[in-house]
Amino acid sequence: MEVSAEAPLLDTSTAERGQNLSTKFMDNLPLFSGGIRNPRAFVNYMSGVTNAGEQSVSGSGGRAQEVLIDGGSALNVESSAVFNFPSSEMFSEFKMLQSKLLAEYGRVGGGIEIYSSKSGTNWFHGAAFHNMRRDIWNANAWNRNASTNPASSFRPKERFNETGGAAGGPVFIPKVYDGRNKTFWYFTYAKDIRPVSLAFPTSTVPTALMKQGNFTEAGVPLIWRSGDHGG
Repeated sequence: MEVSAEAPLLDTSTAERGQNLSTKFMDNLPLFSGGIRNPRAFVNYMSGVTNAGEQSVSGSGGRAQEVLIDGGSALNVESSAVFNFPSSEMFSEFKMLQSKLLAEYGRVGGGIEIYSSKSGTNWFHGAAFHNMRRDIWNANAWNRNASTNPASSFRPKERFNETGGAAGGPVFIPKVYDGRNKTFWYFTYAKDIRPVSLAFPTSTVPTALMKQGNFTEAGVPLIWRSGDHGG
């Protein structure tokens, strides 16, 4: 058996420093944020990135990043929040530029997140997926394993489901327009499905005494009474 590897070529055309994730890597990384995959979770796997309340890249201050989707900014300039981020299935590549940015990216100092979307091809293709999170597949926390109390030694319940699909192809209208090699479309859909949580709220109406300003029937301690203060 012979194992060989080639050292990556040095990119001498630019001084930019960054990292990127391929489609295969993206499909195998746990990008879940809650019950659905979040494409922006990939930055947590990048060196030089810390996230303690606000994201910092290579020591930058919070709210200094940029998010580009196919070259267009997806940030609210005032709050640095992202507008309605698309489904993870939509993207073919994630990339993070960390330092020594080119002039086209020079307006920010906290790292550039670049997302490249997938595109339709000359043939119609589709995909479907269903991702699940279950507590039985999770490792228990150390402090829970060490606990001798049955009420706190079990793994917390998790019942998250992400289901959806994608489809793409050429814009093709028989006898009207043939978009092969010219015009394409691509569509993705994702939905967060969780078990129903039942709740039974208790609603009350004011009693006759409450309508007169007497809240002794409220069942809670009174924090102010008019007789306690003079004047």
